[in-house]
Amino acid sequence: MTSRIVRNSVVLVVLAVFGLAVLWTFMSDSAQAEEYPYGQLIADAQAGNVTKITQDGLRVTAEVKGRGEQTAIVPSELTNVYSDLGCAGGDPASSMEP
Repeated sequence: MTSRIVRNSVVLVVLAVFGLAVLWTFMSDSAQAEEYPYGQLIADAQAGNVTKITQDGLRVTAEVKGRGEQTAIVPSELTNVYSDLGCAGGDPASSMEP
């Protein structure tokens, strides 16, 4: 009888931990940073407000004047980010500063 109580207690603790993990996952999603669309990144670059860009896969991080560091998601792997943002010759090593 004692082993049954121990087994049930362990199962309940495991279920409680799993339930808390699921709850934590959904609660933390609402605290994400404000979305920065790729189209807005292009508009900011064309207006001369982007001073630095860094691409890591589909994520593009840009230093935007007055807004700090912003991250946008590229719509496709085939997108030439540096050409879209107006870098000289599409060269990733070129500077965005005027």
